[in-house]
Amino acid sequence: MMFRAIALTSILLLTACGSKSDKADKADKVDKPAVKPKAPITAALFGKTVAPPGVLGTLKRGMPSTEAEKALNDANEKSEIEGVHWWMGLPKDGKLDDILVEFPAAKKGVVAEAWGAGQATDRGGHPVTVWFNPETGIRAALDDDGKEATLRFEQYTPLKKLLGEGPAIAALSKPIVGLTQAELGKAYPELADKDGHLWLPSTEWEFGSGTPVSPYPLEGPIESVAFSIPYKKGDDASKAEVLATLEAKWGKVKEKDPVDAKNLIYNSANPRIEVYEDSYSRNTLNVRLSEPAPKAKKK
Repeated sequence: MMFRAIALTSILLLTACGSKSDKADKADKVDKPAVKPKAPITAALFGKTVAPPGVLGTLKRGMPSTEAEKALNDANEKSEIEGVHWWMGLPKDGKLDDILVEFPAAKKGVVAEAWGAGQATDRGGHPVTVWFNPETGIRAALDDDGKEATLRFEQYTPLKKLLGEGPAIAALSKPIVGLTQAELGKAYPELADKDGHLWLPSTEWEFGSGTPVSPYPLEGPIESVAFSIPYKKGDDASKAEVLATLEAKWGKVKEKDPVDAKNLIYNSANPRIEVYEDSYSRNTLNVRLSEPAPKAKKK
């Protein structure tokens, strides 16, 4: 009798436990929301205009990098698109500079689907495809390592805008000849770095931090300054486009330097504009700006 009581008690306990477990399982199924699958990346993410997509479009260059980092981290945590990650480049003086979006390399074709084919070129020894928005001064450069694709957004200044209208170069329109290097830096504080050296903004095919302005001579009063205009590496059509932009501003070549026929003089009046091939680079034209050469005195 005692055995039957113990057995019956055990059965009741097992039944109760089984019932509780079933309820817990059902509660788990009810309480845990279903995980929403992430959407695949498509051309819709990038839109039809070359511009930073998603959270990148809400960021402003020059904003504190800590604020930008927080916004990017929040966006990555809430991302609803499969494989998309938002990043930023190295800050400059604690401020936001370049911005990037990373996604699977297998999906890189969606960028061309959104913006067209783009232009293939070389950047630091790596093949990239670039797109330009001359109205906003935004350049997008796409590369990949076979696994991940990275689309980087950078500021650039169209060459036409850098040169501007009229005979003077818009970006270097203040007097230069006769100044010292120190005075030159003070005359152009918006272009000067912390050491007083001048840097023009990057044009279409400049992928560095800017274009240095080289004064001559280095000591004493400046007689001329020079800067480079890169064109697409190994592309004669890109070079011709740069030359066409120079011709549209100053007209056809007026003369060739009698000392070096490779130096093309586009403007002999003030300012004197000479253009010559860079001896160290195969994809760069240099522009030298000075005052007109003094006329020979009649004897």
